[in-house]
Amino acid sequence: MGIGRRGSVADGTSGRRGDERMVAAVDRLGPWLLDVGVLASGWFGLVMLLMVGTRQPIRRRDLARAGAIGSLALIPLSAVPIGRVGYTLDLPGAVGPVAAEAMGRAFSAIPVDLARVLTIGYLAAAAAGVGWSLLGTWAMRGLVRTTRPASMGARKLYQALPFEGGSRRPALGVSDRVRRPVLVGGRRRTIVIPEDWDRDDPAAAVRLRLGMLHELAHAERGDPAFHWVAGVSHAVWFAIPFSWWLRRQLRIDQEFLADNRAARSFGDAASGYAASLVETAAKGARPGSWGVTTPGGSDRVDLDGSPLLQRVAMLVHCPFPVEGSSPASWRWGVPLVATLVLLAASRLNLALGPPGESSPGPAGRPVAFGLSDLEIDVATSHRSLRLPARLPDRFDLSMDLLAESSTLGEIAVAGVPLGRMARVRPEDAPGPEAWHRVRLVVLGGLARLWVDGHPRAGVTWDPIPGGFLTITPAPGRPLRVRDLSLTPVAADPEPLPGAEPGPRPSTSPMASVR
Repeated sequence: MGIGRRGSVADGTSGRRGDERMVAAVDRLGPWLLDVGVLASGWFGLVMLLMVGTRQPIRRRDLARAGAIGSLALIPLSAVPIGRVGYTLDLPGAVGPVAAEAMGRAFSAIPVDLARVLTIGYLAAAAAGVGWSLLGTWAMRGLVRTTRPASMGARKLYQALPFEGGSRRPALGVSDRVRRPVLVGGRRRTIVIPEDWDRDDPAAAVRLRLGMLHELAHAERGDPAFHWVAGVSHAVWFAIPFSWWLRRQLRIDQEFLADNRAARSFGDAASGYAASLVETAAKGARPGSWGVTTPGGSDRVDLDGSPLLQRVAMLVHCPFPVEGSSPASWRWGVPLVATLVLLAASRLNLALGPPGESSPGPAGRPVAFGLSDLEIDVATSHRSLRLPARLPDRFDLSMDLLAESSTLGEIAVAGVPLGRMARVRPEDAPGPEAWHRVRLVVLGGLARLWVDGHPRAGVTWDPIPGGFLTITPAPGRPLRVRDLSLTPVAADPEPLPGAEPGPRPSTSPMASVR
């Protein structure tokens, strides 16, 4: 009986700690996602401005590809803490002074509970988007497995078409599940044509040649892979409007470049290719782009302002000569500059609290500083951790500490030792670590301290002008803090009984944060 009870207690403690670790991970991940999201927004905005100022479609395509790849690269780059500029809880070292005007502003403008919900919701939506792209890729590979070989006439026509890609020519298959030619990317690229296009008919041969030329142009430039990367980037950063624009513009430019390449091989003027394109669309093919099928997406395009009309207009009335390939300086320069910009941007650690009006905190008061979760490493826990928050003359400080009850007396908050309990309750007996609620209220030279709702006697406080908030763990013990809130008290409440002015204990200036 006794053993079973101890096992149940251990299992409950283990489960509770697992839940706490999960909540702490979400609390850390939320600000990091917001930080990277701001960087990604700036990156998308920069790429969009460059694309708007670039006339050549192939150069815009290169910029869009760099934008999609770079937005995904920011995630692992920002996860590496080495060399990041700014204050983060994951970096050890000294914390510099905080400007006086920073007091009274919120460290986090979103309540912790709402931030957790938003973080989990965003991760779920992004995972669903990426999963949808992967599902679309799997479905397209399944389409290839169900195709049949093309007829001899279609294969001869296909082999006679020019192909300048560095890799081998895509395979050719026929399926009754498509209504237009599509290029399926992957390890073995395949062009899939509709069943009713593979027949011995001169009109069908012209339409088939047109479609295969277009898909070969996509294969030459490796469009399927970049199209998929843009889809994943859009799924991850769906909350950024710039990502929607970039994905659509990349698709339009890829389609036009494929049209332009196919028109040069069509054996007729560009107007002839455009006329055949429109005629083919009018004969039952979907009135959208030829090109690469979106994994898991839709190719429906509205007639007014559609890519089809834009492509025809560019083919017939393009106001400038179209480059078939970008200059070597552009091909090498864009990746190099993009890499340097991404490396520099990923080293930034942006502040979460905007300047200006402070956000309401507990009881409607402005929050000067807040932390959702903090760990102090055992290797340096004999020293004090100085946080980037100045202590006002009157404040209300509260937090949760994970520690053993027997070591509470050796922990100091804002230079005030927590002190030992006058009597030990059964739940406070030495044993596993537990969370303890700590509240410290300071009004000028008067202070009042509560631990787990019980007031502590003999609290002394000596205000230091310009002093920073410090936390001192027990010697040789790590310390974990969560839901810390430092709130200035604007008006003097009723006098606090039991508060005694006196000298303030000395503390070491700094500790490492893990």
